[in-house]
Amino acid sequence: MTEETAAMAAGTKLSVRDVVTVKLPAAGAYLSVLRTATAGLAARLDFTLDEIEDLRIAVDEACAML
Repeated sequence: MTEETAAMAAGTKLSVRDVVTVKLPAAGAYLSVLRTATAGLAARLDFTLDEIEDLRIAVDEACAML
């Protein structure tokens, strides 16, 4: 049960913005897909170009650690 469905069941209203869930196979071939999705979402949220590039680097580093 998500927070949203739990709140609906309890009769309260959450102010939930869009929720994005990304599920990809654990293969290096999908790293570019994840970086692009992250950058696209950040651009829609009005991140600066430097912040978007920082996110791409963070995604690379997190995937390298996994």
